[in-house]
Amino acid sequence: MNIIAKKIINFPGPSAVGRDFMLEKLLENKERLEQELQRVINLKVATKTTDRTARSVELTKKSISEEEFTELMNQDKIFAAYVLESNGKRYGYEPDAFTGEDDDILLSDASVYQTLDLKEKLGDALYSVAVVGSRDYREANIRDRIKAGKSSESEDEIQTRLNLGDAHVVLLVLMAKESFADLVDKKFHEAVELFISSRGQNEESRAFIKEFSRSDNVLQLLERIIHSDMQAVDEVFIRGTEDHLPFGEDFDGSNLQKKLHSFFGNALKDAA
Repeated sequence: MNIIAKKIINFPGPSAVGRDFMLEKLLENKERLEQELQRVINLKVATKTTDRTARSVELTKKSISEEEFTELMNQDKIFAAYVLESNGKRYGYEPDAFTGEDDDILLSDASVYQTLDLKEKLGDALYSVAVVGSRDYREANIRDRIKAGKSSESEDEIQTRLNLGDAHVVLLVLMAKESFADLVDKKFHEAVELFISSRGQNEESRAFIKEFSRSDNVLQLLERIIHSDMQAVDEVFIRGTEDHLPFGEDFDGSNLQKKLHSFFGNALKDAA
């Protein structure tokens, strides 16, 4: 790997918590961030490579063909790769994704499935803030987007998305060595607790987790986490109505901005 940037600030999280919006606002308001932290910040975005077709605007992703992605994988030029359940497409990072000068600060939106791999590879250069929300909060966001005509999902699709989101919340909070109570479905919470207490040996909990999340990725990462002492997530940001910007409210001076700036301050304490 090439020279790693001095600090990579990563915001993993489930769908429907507004991570893309947060990253956009941080980049748009960089000058205010610099004022508050009293330092110049060379803020860049760590680009994820995918074989998914490019969308009109891609802030954090680079799209290549399936053939190109396979070739890079065969040449060991993709790391922290995974397959996304919702579309079957592959995502990973090329060796230069986290390259930077000594004063560069990189923003990343790595998946929950990549966060542990990145911590193992990048070490203290990586500072991860898990952006999560309760099931009710995420459901409200999904239904608001549907009402606004920004998405179209059936009731079954909504519940499937929420269930997988619950699994992502659990994985991220476990990587922070914190509690995930009250953030996810009660039965799922109980199944995960049983899975953890049995060190992954309880077959009933294993079957429930797989059926609930509909994801092999979840079980594989959960097993890695419960057998690892590493804290891969530094902070957990539980989004709620108090930091949710109503339509038209200015990001500058908002509670959301204050929280994001505090995460930057914490991440950069040892990168002066």
